[in-house]
Amino acid sequence: WVDVEHPRAHILGHWNYAAGTTKDVFVVSSAEKVELQLNGKSLGSGAQTNRFLFKFENVEWQLGKLRAVGFDDSGKIICSTEVQTAGEAVALKMTAMTAPNGLQADGADMALVEFEVVDAQGRRCPTAMNAVQFALSGPAEWRGGIAVGTNNFVLSKTLPVECGVNRALIRSMPQAGKILLKAKAEGLKPAQIEIDSHAIPVADGLSTTLPGENLPARLTRGPTPQMPSFKLTRVPVAITNAAAGANAADVSASFDDNEATSWKSDGQRGTGWIQFELGRTATVSEVTLKLGAFRRKSYPLRITVDGQEAWRGNTPKNLGYATLALKPTTGKTVRLELTGAIDDRDAFGLVEVAGKKTEGDSAAAKGMFEIIEAEIYEPVKVAHP
Repeated sequence: WVDVEHPRAHILGHWNYAAGTTKDVFVVSSAEKVELQLNGKSLGSGAQTNRFLFKFENVEWQLGKLRAVGFDDSGKIICSTEVQTAGEAVALKMTAMTAPNGLQADGADMALVEFEVVDAQGRRCPTAMNAVQFALSGPAEWRGGIAVGTNNFVLSKTLPVECGVNRALIRSMPQAGKILLKAKAEGLKPAQIEIDSHAIPVADGLSTTLPGENLPARLTRGPTPQMPSFKLTRVPVAITNAAAGANAADVSASFDDNEATSWKSDGQRGTGWIQFELGRTATVSEVTLKLGAFRRKSYPLRITVDGQEAWRGNTPKNLGYATLALKPTTGKTVRLELTGAIDDRDAFGLVEVAGKKTEGDSAAAKGMFEIIEAEIYEPVKVAHP
């Protein structure tokens, strides 16, 4: 959905709700602008809360079709997607996925079987959570699937759908033949699917063909270019030491290349700073940080190089590392300090586990400056001894 070479869009979630429901709608897209349409009527453009995330607030649910349309800078439509309200669940549907050459009877090949709960038009019912019972016959072994529950339903012959869909694996046997998989669920029309496993050449008990043999080649992108596939724009500058306003004994954890460790301040505004000493004088142009609670927290920071301000602002909420582009400044010490209150709200408006408390729930944590990893860079064009 964020492939900038091939723009696409995806509406998070489904469009099956009770009458009177009003909710925020999120669209992930690599487009520059996204418009939401409900049953052909425009609901306007979404607020770009993150580069690839667009938010539409207080959308009132209506039966029908919700469509997202992406535009480029010139206003040209470059992608679209839609979700539609599904009807009542009436049946099960199964689809088998095998390698391009089919299922090989080598005792190791696998078929992935998708099973869904669908309405009368064959559309997936996204709120369905039915338990589905399976029966397998023929030269194959049930390897099952996974779902939330006791023992994660490992190898169970009964699997629930989650949001209307799930998948299960079956493994071929050394004997070729017709495989029959049946599925049933209470109140739904049952489904079944047949898969033929194909014999393979065997000599002295061993296959004479490799598993990937005869698979189609993908040469659509042409030959590998002779030039490098990347452009080097920066080089790292080693951090040799650090000092901090609090918990100074732990400062090395902020640049030890170990994401299991971190440095934290004590939650007090006046001690929310850390200063890195570089291995040599450098023209610092970028600082890359993995910060504590990076998805929820935005840290108001001031960054100085040998006392000269090189950056001031709020770090972006993200899914890992944030790179801050500094005004190129020459020096041997880089200091990061809090300048205000930390914004501690989920950047994506999503709740992972209902009722679960996080570090952001405490007052002390909301003022705590935490660095998991810090990296400092200078432009590659800078020459140094």
